[in-house]
Amino acid sequence: MKNNRIQLFLIGILLISFEMLGQRGDPNLVTVGLHTGNRIGISFHNDGQVAGILSGVDIRGEWPYGSGENYIGDCIPLIGVEFINRRGDTLHSVIISRGPRNRQAEERHPYKSYFWGWNPLPGFRNPNFESVAMSHLPESWPIEGWNDPTASTWKDDKGKTQWFGYFGRGIINADQESIFDADDNSDTEFNFTWNSSGEPLDTLFLPDSRDLTRNGMGLRMRVRGFQWSNFLAEDAIFWLYDISNDGTTIYRKADFGTVVGTLAGGDGDSGDDLGYFDIQEWIT
Repeated sequence: MKNNRIQLFLIGILLISFEMLGQRGDPNLVTVGLHTGNRIGISFHNDGQVAGILSGVDIRGEWPYGSGENYIGDCIPLIGVEFINRRGDTLHSVIISRGPRNRQAEERHPYKSYFWGWNPLPGFRNPNFESVAMSHLPESWPIEGWNDPTASTWKDDKGKTQWFGYFGRGIINADQESIFDADDNSDTEFNFTWNSSGEPLDTLFLPDSRDLTRNGMGLRMRVRGFQWSNFLAEDAIFWLYDISNDGTTIYRKADFGTVVGTLAGGDGDSGDDLGYFDIQEWIT
């Protein structure tokens, strides 16, 4: 009987884990976090967007924090891959976040209007608290545990979720650390053709032969932000991007980049200070 109970308990844990890990990105979970752990103040969204133009919400790279001087309009990660669809066409997909420039937020399904891009995964924040998970805000951590096979059981002796730190279980090294995961499952631009009702007509590309419900390119993005108030790092914020391929398709060509809208010279006086890349000198 004891062995049976142990087996049933283990099966229950596995079922819970597989249910959590099988979930996809959800646009209803998009929220904003604020990094204000040193002399830089900046907002970020859990679909990858940093800063932005939401009045009363976004902090646009304010430095020193509290001065009212802003230097970063927005920063958007871009992940591009080359693939071949079922018609034999060689195509390129670039997954983006919502953002204020070039109609980024309008990259949507033509009939159902859902966003083609990154969406946050469940299990990386408390949906009842309006913030991305941050190390100094325990109320922002997921109550049921982290949606990660390594950290899903990280609880203290009172059953409360422990911090999913970059430096280890419950370890808070930076003055402020943030974390979220997002995937591109909703980016169905290249997966199907559509009928007039917006339903899939023909399948053109699926990224995962083991899971035919997975769409997009099968990509997942984990983002961590770090701020230290030590004088050696008080004027910097660090972002760590970990991009993984959860599907079975092997991409021979892939690129990572960012679209950065700098406000050099301060917000309102940046039009004549636009950055560019000098191809001859290989310098920005």
